[in-house]
Amino acid sequence: MNEQRRRRIRLEVSREATRLFWKQGVDATTGEQIAEAVGLSVRTIWRHFRT
Repeated sequence: MNEQRRRRIRLEVSREATRLFWKQGVDATTGEQIAEAVGLSVRTIWRHFRT
């Protein structure tokens, strides 16, 4: 995967996570919900955001 695609994925995940955090709160938002919102697997999400 090239760097440009990696950055695009990270940006999309960040945007969707922020939207879900705003809507539901941080404590009520799961990695599974974020992954579903962007159409990726949870494993892929954690590959891009290790912490």
